[in-house]
Amino acid sequence: MATATPVQQRAGSRASAPATPLSPTRLSRLQEKEELRELNDRLAVYIDKVRSLETENSALQLQVTEREEVRGRELTGLKALYETELADARRALDDTARERAKLQIELGKFKAEHDQLLLNYAKKESDLSGAQIKLREYEAALNSKDAALATALGDKKSLEGDLEDLKDQIAQLEASLSAAKKQLADETLLKVDLENRCQSLTEDLEFRKNMYEEEINETRRNHHVSTLDGRFTEPSFSQLLLLES
Repeated sequence: MATATPVQQRAGSRASAPATPLSPTRLSRLQEKEELRELNDRLAVYIDKVRSLETENSALQLQVTEREEVRGRELTGLKALYETELADARRALDDTARERAKLQIELGKFKAEHDQLLLNYAKKESDLSGAQIKLREYEAALNSKDAALATALGDKKSLEGDLEDLKDQIAQLEASLSAAKKQLADETLLKVDLENRCQSLTEDLEFRKNMYEEEINETRRNHHVSTLDGRFTEPSFSQLLLLES
């Protein structure tokens, strides 16, 4: 309940008296008091609004805190899950890398053996060509009509022995050459298969690496967006006065 001011009391006591004009000084004081009262009323309204906003702000801060706690628990669980998956992926990458290194070592060995087989094959080809040349030379010597009969008979016996030896050598060389060709073909197929497996493992390793890096980056981006959405800025007192005006 508002208390009557001295001006109001004096105005009431003089209600029966004839009205007299007020002096400028008194009018100025009355206006100042009226303005002060209005300012006090507005200040009271502002204070009530500030208290109301502070109450709402406290409630909002509580909600933000609760949501941050929930998101923290969710992110903790999600982080543990992705750390487990990342550990599994790293183990898989390590296993793949070890398998790839092992295959590369085996591939190097097979390449060395393949090169050695090529050298052996070339040498046996050369030996076979030399034996065939000698065979033709001996056959030509046997068929030579200019040689004496005695010399021819002696040479023939010797040459026939050499010929049989050469035929045995040729048969052995041809058998060795055939085996070398078969082994070379088998080693070539095995080499191609190992190179294909090595290439496949390399591509699979790169694919898994890119996939897990993309998942980790996506998780980080989602966490950053959630953190930005949870921010709250409290209004200042000057902003509240601007809202009222």
